Amino acid sequence: MKKCENHREYAHAKINLGLWVGPKALDGYHPIDSVMHTIALGDVLTIESAPQFDVVTSGAEDIEAKTNLVAKAYDWLRLQGVRVPSIRVHLEKHIPIGAGLGGGSSDAAAILRWGARIESFDPDRASQVGMDVPFFLRGGAARVGGYGERITSLPDRHGEPVLLINPGFEVSTEMVYGMYDLIDNQEDCGMDEFALAWSQGEKVDVWPNALEPAAWLAYPSLRDFKEYAGRWLDGMPCHLSGSGGTYYCLGLDPEQAIWYRDRLRKEGIPWAEATHLVGIPNE
Repeated sequence: MKKCENHREYAHAKINLGLWVGPKALDGYHPIDSVMHTIALGDVLTIESAPQFDVVTSGAEDIEAKTNLVAKAYDWLRLQGVRVPSIRVHLEKHIPIGAGLGGGSSDAAAILRWGARIESFDPDRASQVGMDVPFFLRGGAARVGGYGERITSLPDRHGEPVLLINPGFEVSTEMVYGMYDLIDNQEDCGMDEFALAWSQGEKVDVWPNALEPAAWLAYPSLRDFKEYAGRWLDGMPCHLSGSGGTYYCLGLDPEQAIWYRDRLRKEGIPWAEATHLVGIPNE
């Protein structure tokens, strides 16, 4: 097996522009229907040869190196028969952990993209690593269904500014889904209309996220955070991404996004960033 040449991969975060979640199936998982879009914020992975597999992180020292999704993706490649060499991964974290931005899944997808340069594999099976991983293998804008394996590309809005705000604490996806199972979660999907409006470039008035009520029950301070941030957003709507706890705002120009970012930081918001939507790389 040949040695690995030093390589860098960029792992974009995502936001959920709309999210419906079905009741838990017999296998313990929940089907989803969501419109996702990658954003410019991302982690950086540097991959180099090493005597044995290892992960070193910076920017988020509380990640358990041997159990995160980078290690899971590497092991999955080997199980698929991809002849990957031994590597050391330096994971430079910029995406907050437990934030609903898909950082772990995007990091895993970066490892799979690296592996695909060595030997091809079936990308449709990548949901075995994580539900969002198949989406991150492509990026851009897409409607994602089932358990992450059904992906329909949508027109992306590359360059559109996004304001991100986060309460500064991790939100457990498992805890939010557990709360979701305890409440009335039989609402209609509603994603057909949302995806159609997005595809046609129309203004979207309703941004559904079936997990937000459950996230508020699991983390009451998350609702307080949204209300507090709203005082400084001048009535601008903000929407929860995934299971939380990051909220995002669209419809700004770049200068406005930066201005609100600075304002929110000044008013004590623990984490605020101005970024933008990105399309599929090299397309």
